[in-house]
Amino acid sequence: MIPVLGCAGAAPEEAEGDPYETPLTVQLRGVVVGVVGNGILLENHSPEKLENVEIVINPAQPGGGFRFRLPSIGSNTTNPFVGKVFRNDAGLSFSDAVVEPTDFAVYADTPRGRGSWSGQYGPRGN
Repeated sequence: MIPVLGCAGAAPEEAEGDPYETPLTVQLRGVVVGVVGNGILLENHSPEKLENVEIVINPAQPGGGFRFRLPSIGSNTTNPFVGKVFRNDAGLSFSDAVVEPTDFAVYADTPRGRGSWSGQYGPRGN
């Protein structure tokens, strides 16, 4: 079962004390995100458990792209998520039939600090 937890980012007045808004200090190690079918696959090949995880599809898109938040991802795990759990600031769900996923970002807390990872996804058929 896939948890449906968070969605779009917090407004500035809500960000106070929000663990998802902690400044980034390290690079995430061993994290990979890609497209599988009509969903998103996050792999954590690191021995570090990730906490306060935020996965973003097309983060450079106006409004910050489509986001999904969850409390944690275990070390050395593969985690599938259906695309519709990702939402933009307007509350709309991600659909790969409407928006092509081109870029991804992951933000998470590690024992070393708040980290980030980003990567690109090539057009389908290439």
